[in-house]
Amino acid sequence: MAELNGAGDYAQSHRLSYQRNLVTADYQKAQLQMSSGQKAQAFHENALVVQESFNVKNTLSGIEQYVSNMDTVDARLQSIESSLDIVTKVAEEFRSRLMRVVQPGQPDSAFDRFCQDSLEMIAKQLNGRDSRGNYLLAGTDWATKPVDLASLPVPVLGGVPSTNYYKGDQGSNTVNIDDGQSLDYTLRADDPGLANLLSALKIGATIIPDYDESGPNMKLLRQAIDEADTGTTLVAELYENLGTMRGNIIAQENRYEDVAENLKELDATLNNSNPLEAWALSTSLGAQLQLMMSIVSQDLQMTRSYISLMAS
Repeated sequence: MAELNGAGDYAQSHRLSYQRNLVTADYQKAQLQMSSGQKAQAFHENALVVQESFNVKNTLSGIEQYVSNMDTVDARLQSIESSLDIVTKVAEEFRSRLMRVVQPGQPDSAFDRFCQDSLEMIAKQLNGRDSRGNYLLAGTDWATKPVDLASLPVPVLGGVPSTNYYKGDQGSNTVNIDDGQSLDYTLRADDPGLANLLSALKIGATIIPDYDESGPNMKLLRQAIDEADTGTTLVAELYENLGTMRGNIIAQENRYEDVAENLKELDATLNNSNPLEAWALSTSLGAQLQLMMSIVSQDLQMTRSYISLMAS
């Protein structure tokens, strides 16, 4: 009978030890959650949650890269926007002076100099570069200055505005804003609106008004008026398109901001432990451990008493 009781005691002790080890492991995990604020400390503790958290972080990283790309492009577009502001102001002043110059009795001895200075001012704006030193309006050839006034020919009567001044390429600039989605933000210095303005200014810089309306000089100056009007209208459309591009970028970034906030909340839910829940679990498991230790202590005391009784 004693032998049978001994076997039963051993089995009970083994079960108690096994259970105690499980509770101890859960208790230590709860303690770690309280101290670290994280639900899982290693992949094996909750593989599905850790994998989902990895996917969330990977998605966030992709969003950050898209936003960084768009920030770079938006900074380029903002610089172009500033340049077009200056071009527009120069064009407006040029047209105002040109309209006076073609009127008899209103000579402007500084007009040709003004036109040359305006050409150089516009060329300077069109040859603008971004913070990395890349030319903004040269297509995809970011290393080449797009405008060379020395290559701008004197316009001919009835001719089409030349783009020989343009030294960039015909490439299109795009930026990835989502998986499989890109935005074309191409703006080049050979745009028809800019070509018309440069042609009109070139006429003003080289043609002297003689007020012979049947002669080539006055006809060219009248042509310059038409080119200035066309150029101003087209540059305004270019400016509007630029604003649309920037608006699309801002809208996409705002969408990403909302998605990123939701993903961050999801990641926090997946990984961050609830302090109150962790404390309650730790307290409960601690109480269970104390009870188990008390039972072990009682069993040990009974075993010692049994041995003493058997020895007497």
